[in-house]
Amino acid sequence: MWQTILSQELSSEPQKNSHWRESTAAPQKNSHWRETILLHEGIHTGKKPYCCLECGKQFSCATTLQSHKRIHTGEKPYCCLECGKQFCNRGTLQSHKIIHIGEKPYSCLACGQQFYDKSSLRIHKRIHAGEKPYCCSECGKRFLRIASLETHTRIHTGEKPFCCLECGKQFRSKSNLQSHSRVHTGEKLERKKRYCCSACGKQFRDRSDLQSHTRIHTGEKPFSCWECELSSKTQWREFGKKSHSAVHYRRLRRCSVIHTGERDLQRHKRNHTELNHINFSQKAALQVHQRSHTGEKPYCCSECGKKFSTKGALQLHQRIHTGEKPYCCSECRKCFLLKTSLQIHQRIHTGEKPYRCSECGKCFLLKTSLQIHQRIHTGEKPYHCSECGKCFSQAGNLSTHRKIHT
Repeated sequence: MWQTILSQELSSEPQKNSHWRESTAAPQKNSHWRETILLHEGIHTGKKPYCCLECGKQFSCATTLQSHKRIHTGEKPYCCLECGKQFCNRGTLQSHKIIHIGEKPYSCLACGQQFYDKSSLRIHKRIHAGEKPYCCSECGKRFLRIASLETHTRIHTGEKPFCCLECGKQFRSKSNLQSHSRVHTGEKLERKKRYCCSACGKQFRDRSDLQSHTRIHTGEKPFSCWECELSSKTQWREFGKKSHSAVHYRRLRRCSVIHTGERDLQRHKRNHTELNHINFSQKAALQVHQRSHTGEKPYCCSECGKKFSTKGALQLHQRIHTGEKPYCCSECRKCFLLKTSLQIHQRIHTGEKPYRCSECGKCFLLKTSLQIHQRIHTGEKPYHCSECGKCFSQAGNLSTHRKIHT
């Protein structure tokens, strides 16, 4: 009898324990569902009750806020066992692990390019669709990624949140800071050249560099200057090797060039009438060119205060102060400031005269010498005396003539 009672009590014990576990787990389960419902409702209401005290950014979920705070604290608790790289959150670590596996499970149906994660594929698809969903409220420029928009807006706000611990210099993006930090460490980043030109086989580390390079083969110049309206191909071949300021001078409406012959005058007029617009293969080249219109000269010589529109022009100028002449002739050991000056000088030793007059066949070392010579055939005398109106084919002859009046 007592054995039967005992067995009933033992059999009923798990039910009591089970009931007790359910009663204690119920508040935790309800709390979890309450948080899930609130999180979902935030999608419709746009409510973000969790705010970062450091930067003011708001979040709809407490766990997202906790992950965000690690940006400010620098905490990276999730570590890759393969390479030791650390991450702020578990999801980023999981995405990173795929790199070591080598698997790219997400493929673009349009071009076949493969990706490690689904979000990268989704962003890539916008390239084919022409979609740029993120728009700058200041200038209207649009972007594929929200991160690109955030970096861009710092141009308008002047914000530079990334600071170099060595010298204090600030940057708009983390990548720029990383590139700068190598100046102090002396580190040379060797990245694999993954992008190859199908036309010539040249390889590049970045896709953007490859895209710029391919324009050499296609002849594409998508960036246009509408200020000076210089034509693209024919006129650019004619004026491309000359300084652009000379091009502007030659095409001013109030042109002071005087011609003695009708034929030469008509030829000169084409410089004004046939100009359309100047095209550039790279955006940076357009930006440098536009300084010829704005007069902007952001690069200043610390020695004499002279300003320049390009960094390269400043570096060339600084050689005047330093006395540096890095280009040396192997024949006579004469040194030059510019590589072009050395190349011209070497023609003295080789006897090369690449510029030939089409009228009489005479050859010249310099293109400018050929141009001056051609005025003998055309009769062009572009330099005129303001005192007596006499014209000359060379600037030097005009300077000598002016001494008569003084």
